[in-house]
Parts: sequence; C-alpha cells; structure tokens
Amino acid sequence: MKSFRKEHLKNCIRILVFLLLLMLVLHRAYMVLNWKDTTGDYLSSLSQLYHTPEDTIDVVFMGSSHCYCGVYPAFLWRDNGIAAFDMSVSGQDRASTYHMLLETLKTQSPKVVMVDCYGLLFDRNLLEGNVYRNMLSMKTSKNSIELVKEYVEPEEQLDFFLKWPIIHTRFWEVGKYDFIQYEPSIYGRGALFSWHESEGEEKGVYDVQEAGTLTDENAAWLDRLIGVSKEYGFALEFFVVPFQITEEEQLQVNAAKAYLEERGIALLDLNQIRDELKLDSQKDFMDDKHCNAIGAEKVTCYLRDYLLERYEFSDHRGEEAYAYWDQDLEWYLHCEMKQKISVAEGPKEQLENILNQKNLITIISVEGTTDQADFLAPLGLSNEDVSAGGKWILRDDKLVKIMENEEGTVPYIEDLNATDALRIQYLGEGEGSNVQINYMKFVSPSYPITIVCYDAFLKETILAIHL
Repeated sequence: MKSFRKEHLKNCIRILVFLLLLMLVLHRAYMVLNWKDTTGDYLSSLSQLYHTPEDTIDVVFMGSSHCYCGVYPAFLWRDNGIAAFDMSVSGQDRASTYHMLLETLKTQSPKVVMVDCYGLLFDRNLLEGNVYRNMLSMKTSKNSIELVKEYVEPEEQLDFFLKWPIIHTRFWEVGKYDFIQYEPSIYGRGALFSWHESEGEEKGVYDVQEAGTLTDENAAWLDRLIGVSKEYGFALEFFVVPFQITEEEQLQVNAAKAYLEERGIALLDLNQIRDELKLDSQKDFMDDKHCNAIGAEKVTCYLRDYLLERYEFSDHRGEEAYAYWDQDLEWYLHCEMKQKISVAEGPKEQLENILNQKNLITIISVEGTTDQADFLAPLGLSNEDVSAGGKWILRDDKLVKIMENEEGTVPYIEDLNATDALRIQYLGEGEGSNVQINYMKFVSPSYPITIVCYDAFLKETILAIHL
C-alpha cells in the first residue's frame, strides 16, 4: 500500500511539473504571438498608454488612422509642453472609441478629450486586420470583454476572449519585435510619422452646408460620450481631421455638429477651413484620407491654438514624469532627419543633414586613392588622413581613428544595441565586409570611400554613401 501511494504521489508530481512547464511554454508562445500593433507593423497606442505614468496626460485625441496621421502630440510638446496623447487605432469605430476612452480613464485624468468624428461615417471595419487591432490589443478586463460583446458576433466572441485561436496564425510572420520590445511602443504618444506624398487628385466636397439626418446609432454614440465626460469631469470636444470627404459624409458631419451645438458642445470641422490651414491636397497628404507630417503640423498647430484659447495648461517640459514626451519628440526629429536624407540632392546635401547631430555613429572607410578629400573635411578628416587611408568613427563630434588599412589587424567589434553589431576590419582593399553591420556589407570595390551612418536612437542605418 505504501509503495502504491508513493508511486501515485510521484505520478501526481510528474503531472504537476508537466502542466507547469506547459503553462510556461504557452505563456512564452503567447508573448511572442500576441497582437502588438494598432497602426501597422509593431506600433501600438495601447502599449504606449500602458507604459505612461498615471495622470500625466493633459489632452487625449480619440479616433482612427485619420487621428494618428493628422495629430502629432510631439508638436504640442515641442511648442508648449502640453502632454497630449493619441488614443487612436486604425479603423477605430464607435464602440471601440467608447471602450478605448474608458481604458484611458483607468489611469489618466485628462483636462480635455477631443474625439475625431470619422467614426460617424462607418458601421463596421472592412479590414480584418483593423478588427484585430481594435479587439485584441487591449489588456483583458471587463472593459475589453464588453467591447468584444458589443462588436463581435456571438458565435465568434469566444475566439476574441481567448485570443489564442486568432493569434496562433501569426506563427509564420513573427519578426524581431515579437521577441524584444519595440521601443516606440513605449515612449511614442500615438502618432504615426510619415512624409509620403499623395499622388491622387483632389476629389473632396467641402461646400455642403445643409445637415442630413443624424442616424440613431450616431446620436446614441454622441450621447454616450457626453455621459462619460460628465461622469469623469473632462471637457469634451469633437473635430474632423481633414480628408477628402464625400457629400453624404459631410451631411452626416453637419447633422452631428447641429446635434452637439444644441447641447453646448463644439464640433470643429477642419475640412471647412482647409484654405485657412493652407492645406495642399498632395504635399500635405499621404493619400486621400490621411495627412502626412507636413499636413499634421498644420492641423496640430491649429488645434494647439484652439485649445490654448479655451483652456490653461501647464508646461511640463523638464519634468521627470514626462520623459516619454521628450523621447517622442526626439523620435520625430530623428525620423525627420532620416526623411531629409532620403530626399537630399546628392551626397553633399545628405552629409550636411547628419553633421552635429546626436545619437549618430558615422563610420568612414578610405581604402584607396581618391580626389574627394575635400568632401571629407566637414567630418574632420585632413588631406593627410585621407591620403594615408584607414577607418574612422565619428560620434558626438569626436572623430577617432579605429585602424589602418593593414591586413591582419584585429577587427573592431561593437554591440550597437541588443540586436545590432558593428564590425570594422581590413581584409583587403574593397572587401565588402570591411565595414559590416549585422549581415549587411557596405564597402564596394568600385569606390575608395564609404560613409555609413547608424542612428543609435532609431536603431537603424540611415545613410550609406560611396564615393
């Protein structure tokens, strides 16, 4: 009997250990496969929200991709130290806006909430990816469960509650940021930075003044948000980010504006002041529905002035609790620099954009005779340096020679971050791997000079010049 009980105990322990290991494996698999974006790629406004210190957000902008493409909190921070946040998700519909707002109010007490009205103009997401972005990105809670119940058909709700039946299909698309944290999904403030320009023609209708009939669903949504504002004590504003609107859509926006005005609430339709904003339908937009960074600056600065006329805000710049807003602005500035490099006319102009910039690592390799010594002078290399050849690193305005062009020299290796490594060596003139970041080889046998610029903040190579 004792032997039987002992063996039974061992079997129970084995089962418990197996179940524990299975739970650990499934947990790790879930962490890899779980949904990590609300805008595309790995950028998640919800992840950013969950990393934000409590009660630091002054202004919340709610909405769809129109919002995160058209409103950049970085500009509000840059100019006035206002801590703004885009709680926006691609395809954010009425139900999602309401529950995303409740999720935000769990940890934040904003003075103002501005809701983009694109949610008035559609009932259901047409893109499956947008359904997932809205339904799977929130932490599991009563709020997330109620969102699923409100939006998803009953026969599909269990899959969204468990998440695993949906996310396990991501197995074939996992990438680097499924295993490590994508840092902008910590310090970003909800915006998506882009300088892509639209190639389409202007088709919007902006002179419709009459109002249509507000649908019952839209009236209920507006009332619902008004109720939340009264319960939590924040000022509620509605707005429309400029896009090429149709006549039918404008009628519905006008109906909502009239409905809200009767209740003493403003709806700021920026489509109606496009001329005042000096918006260019191509240069200021990435497509017919979304602003690019140029348009977003015009929109955001107008909203900033609008808010400052109505509310008082503290300038939080320099306060430790608001460090993520500093990082968000730096992210924007580095993305802007990368954009300027990409459209620069020739290597000289490209090089001018990286001089005297922080968080850049510039590698210069001179491997043969060249008449381009003057080109390298702004980097700190003299004619004698160029004639002798070698490898240099320029970092924080300090130029350091790493090695001569001598075979057998010990390679220089530096971990740039957790995933990227720099290797500088000399294996012979023109060998591609003489300058290498991860598996990317930069030196070309056709050119004696190679300049590679790695952005340590963006964690990517932003420039490679051959001369």
